[in-house]
Amino acid sequence: MNIFGTPAPGQGAASFLSPTLDRYDCRARWWLNDTMPKMKDVRGKIVLYRRFDTDTKGAVPGLKAHPYEDDKTFTIDATVPLKIQDQWKVATVFARGNKWNAMKALLDEAKKKNTRYFYANYGSGNGAGSAPSTTANYVNPHLTDYLVNNIKGRYGAVPIDFETDDLNRLIAETNF
Repeated sequence: MNIFGTPAPGQGAASFLSPTLDRYDCRARWWLNDTMPKMKDVRGKIVLYRRFDTDTKGAVPGLKAHPYEDDKTFTIDATVPLKIQDQWKVATVFARGNKWNAMKALLDEAKKKNTRYFYANYGSGNGAGSAPSTTANYVNPHLTDYLVNNIKGRYGAVPIDFETDDLNRLIAETNF
């Protein structure tokens, strides 16, 4: 899960995130460390990464995903290096192929067993001529085909819009 740093005015990120996690008893079900997670440690858990920094190391839980770039595939060189594809601007239905190509490129890179990075590969996209559901209607079948033909691999986090049980199962089963 990706959390933006948008606390109430006058409050720092640590002041809203840690109490929220405590209030909802999330710590047992979440990976909140700023270390590279191993599959055996995070299977069945939510891995938290945050799009904001803090001056005090360890004051805010989760992987540091800062600075976060807009509409790009990029690398963040932090305690846990991240490689993120979040090319979310899909201007028209004719640009949906570009979104899928960016996604596929990062899936292929992650599959090569580059364990240096934590990968996050977003399937969402939006624009004046391609609503999120329209983008998902293009991307999700391509992702399904990819995973059917690449049943084992290290693909990282693959957040998608308008997911289905079958697609969620395919994503999860690549980890076994």
